[in-house]
Amino acid sequence: MKYLDVYVDISPSRGDDFEVSAKSAAGGEGNSALKLPFKVSDLSGVMFDISSANRGMSVGIEPTARIETATTFGVQLFEALFQGETREVLSRTESEARRQPESTGVRIRLTMNLAAEGMAEVASLPWELMRRRDQAPFVVSVHTPVVRAFDTPKPVFLQPIEGKLRILALVSNPTGTAALNLSEEKERIGTIWNSLDNVEVDFVRPVEEDILFSLAQHEYHVIHYMGHGDFDSGSGGLLMLEHADGSGQLVTGDTFAAWLQDEPLRLVFLNACNTGTTGQQTGLHPFAGVASALIRNGIPSVVAMQFPITDEAAITFAQTFYQRIAQGLPVDAAVSSGRLRLLTSKGSEWATPVLYMRAADGELFGQTKEAAKSRRRKPAAGIAAETAGPPVESLAATSGETAGDTAAPQAFMASLPPPKPWYLKAPVLGGIGAVVLIVGAIAMSGRGSPDSAAIAVGGEAAQPLNVVPDPNNPATKAIAAIDAARWINDSDDSVPKDVLAGASIEQVRALAEAGYDKAQYVLGAAQFWGLGGTPASRATGAVWLDKAAGQGLALAEHFSGVNYANGVPGEKDSQGIEIPGLAKDESKARVLLRRAIAHGNDGAWNDLKNTFLEIVVVPDTTPPDPDNPATAALAVIDKNRWTDDRAEGNPPRTILDSVKREMVPIAANQTDLSLAMSSITALAINGNAYASYLHGQSVLSVSMAEAAKYLAVAAKAGIPAAMYQMGQITDAGAPADGDNPAVKADPELAKAWYTKAAELGNQAARSTLKAMQ
Repeated sequence: MKYLDVYVDISPSRGDDFEVSAKSAAGGEGNSALKLPFKVSDLSGVMFDISSANRGMSVGIEPTARIETATTFGVQLFEALFQGETREVLSRTESEARRQPESTGVRIRLTMNLAAEGMAEVASLPWELMRRRDQAPFVVSVHTPVVRAFDTPKPVFLQPIEGKLRILALVSNPTGTAALNLSEEKERIGTIWNSLDNVEVDFVRPVEEDILFSLAQHEYHVIHYMGHGDFDSGSGGLLMLEHADGSGQLVTGDTFAAWLQDEPLRLVFLNACNTGTTGQQTGLHPFAGVASALIRNGIPSVVAMQFPITDEAAITFAQTFYQRIAQGLPVDAAVSSGRLRLLTSKGSEWATPVLYMRAADGELFGQTKEAAKSRRRKPAAGIAAETAGPPVESLAATSGETAGDTAAPQAFMASLPPPKPWYLKAPVLGGIGAVVLIVGAIAMSGRGSPDSAAIAVGGEAAQPLNVVPDPNNPATKAIAAIDAARWINDSDDSVPKDVLAGASIEQVRALAEAGYDKAQYVLGAAQFWGLGGTPASRATGAVWLDKAAGQGLALAEHFSGVNYANGVPGEKDSQGIEIPGLAKDESKARVLLRRAIAHGNDGAWNDLKNTFLEIVVVPDTTPPDPDNPATAALAVIDKNRWTDDRAEGNPPRTILDSVKREMVPIAANQTDLSLAMSSITALAINGNAYASYLHGQSVLSVSMAEAAKYLAVAAKAGIPAAMYQMGQITDAGAPADGDNPAVKADPELAKAWYTKAAELGNQAARSTLKAMQ
């Protein structure tokens, strides 16, 4: 996601007015006067209508009569801040963003000097409510995030993270305080963290001694606090930690910030009430809030809550935030996505999260969505306690795949978001050759970070050229009309044909020569196959395809990977000039095919498996159907059963009986085995890996070809038991059956399946391999 920044500075003026200056590279500069349209106290009943359990330390605030709505307040804030010249600056910037060929948003950066007279009240207003009349709030769209910057030193610029990204998680609910559903939050976000490589998460007791011990042992990049928070008129911002005996310990924002000042932090997430509050009192320390104290101490970004927030909203926001981070969205866009999830919640809790950011942009982990997607993996084994120091629960996400590191049903049940639209995909922008992840992030290598730790792919990193296509070239529009998914998977040559139907080969060539990756692919494919009136020249086409592959375009990575696997002979053109081909290079072929797989290209997965007998695990991201009784039933199956299932018979009745029993309280009259199986089959048809394994097993004696089709889905997603079955089928072969193609007997490929299953802990595969020696 790309943003054009609008810097909006608010400072004191004469009387009760304030001066506003706005500037942006795209919209110029402008000034206006600001008169506050209301006070925070007027918001009672809009922002504070919280009667359920919340993450404050005191009893919930009693709502008063709701005089105005959040919509009215939001319009008032927008029209007070943006008027005259400042509104023109914003409008010009928005117009420029719309002219950008790739999706570009407008980020509003609010800065203010908290120490200046009268600014405390300005800072305490919920600017996140801002909206135009008859439009949605700015902050619920990834295209218009609102970021608070304060009047701090220049933005920080972050260096690449070396090694694993480390997260310190604090779960605090002392005795004597209102009970919070922190276990739910821990489970939801822990599942996301645990699905990513090169991320290590420590759940440390929220006890001062243990926290300081962990900080002394490790350098952390992310701190996540979940618990109670508050803002006291005398002490400022407060966090409720714990003493060793479980009783509460109040810690001020200044103290907490001092603990963290030597850490190489990128983000602190404070999922507690009033942690984003700055205070309305004149004379109170200007950075007295917890979040503001952290920002003053140099933390690049802080997500906090500026008002009380309910337990349910806090959990939902955190889960959505980390899901989007894991997909490669920048922090500001991830916050907007979290707010959008809260838009329909009671009151106006969607405006409670606030983002303070000193970093130049929200790419705190050097990630792109495709880089993050490329490194999503099946969850590691459960939480293990460290052997030294205070009790620490560690989600150790190592780069290797061990016997205990198998796809778990819990991850399958996690609420995964649907595929994103084109403006969030950026499949051609990622430098995928070297990737390191965050929680959710947490892709450390991405566009512009080719020297980060190598992904399992290894080899050279893609080198995107950041080319802006010529908007006056008809080929630009023709390329833009191609659905985003087809740049990842296209089964034939329809992409170049469709582009060439709207543009000439020379118009495509002009973009290709300027460095535009999609045009390079179209030109290369056209020359390779002889499309668009150009003579067929595999050698010339291979060169252009290789250029596009070098920029991370999935289709080109697949095509070029196959070319390197087979080699492309040189040719002579019509003038007798030698055109060098591509020498066969298995190493480059593997690298390119793995990159294409990381981008979601299915054909590359098959070619890597069939050509090099290499099995790559691609985690299942199919959202389960919440209305299907089998969805909940699958979640209770012990994860070890997906590694080794020794049950005989067809289908494996022990698993199906478990599913059947779980369906009793879920769906009346669906306890029959056949109905249980039909529910599972429905999930399998939609691509769910776990259901595909069960369905494949159920039809094994009827049609090995159909079983292979479904078991391959499960095996590709990392289910060891399915890998073992694929080894057996591939070893023996299977005849075609209806629409299901034959499976060719291939003992070497079978051995590759057994080997991968054995690596992931399947005992039957290990025994088979031992017998084959």
